[in-house]
Amino acid sequence: MVFMRHGCGHRIWLVYRWTGIRYRPEYRDEEEESPTAGEYITHCPTCGEFLSTDDLLAENTYLIEHAYLVAD
Repeated sequence: MVFMRHGCGHRIWLVYRWTGIRYRPEYRDEEEESPTAGEYITHCPTCGEFLSTDDLLAENTYLIEHAYLVAD
């Protein structure tokens, strides 16, 4: 689990879930003022862009290096 920021500045929580075949990224809205706060999302609530790990910036690189993978 890692807190990230989209290019527009929106705060997003990134977690990798095990699908049985591979890990898949899931994104959750972490902006308290957002209408989708706390929900899993596929598009940025601020700018509407489709979310991709390539477009997110880490708030803290230590968290990425030590992130835990969540298996269901």
